[in-house]
Amino acid sequence: MHAAVGGRHDPSEDSRSIAELARRLMTQTSELARKEIELARLELAEAMDVLRSAAISSVVGGTVAFGGFLMLLAAAALGLNEVLHRPWLSALAVGLGSCVAGGVLVLAARRRLRTDALVPDKSAESLRRDSQLVHRNGRWRDAREEIAWHREQK
Repeated sequence: MHAAVGGRHDPSEDSRSIAELARRLMTQTSELARKEIELARLELAEAMDVLRSAAISSVVGGTVAFGGFLMLLAAAALGLNEVLHRPWLSALAVGLGSCVAGGVLVLAARRRLRTDALVPDKSAESLRRDSQLVHRNGRWRDAREEIAWHREQK
């Protein structure tokens, strides 16, 4: 790969090779960063679509279930009134019971709803690897060491 001039090594050939390697490194680093950002954007868009769909289904289902639940509460209060013969006490008992049950359900749902589910894991791992590569490359004193390292890897 090195050109010889009169049987000797031509140092200008190395300078061009190093300059070309540096240019390629900059181009590939820039392209890698753009692709990483695009991957993160796609992962976040996918997570948001899933979240939006789940939210819509939850709202519709919750609205329908709420109507049925109100009817069940009214029936429970009427049934309890048959035993207690005090309508206000029957309604109070059913109301308190439903508040306790609702609180337990809300707390359970809060524990299940994790914010880490929305983190773009693949992009984060890829960015971590890229960061390690950049830090490793930053320790090289010049491009000749990089060339030597790449030759050793082959």
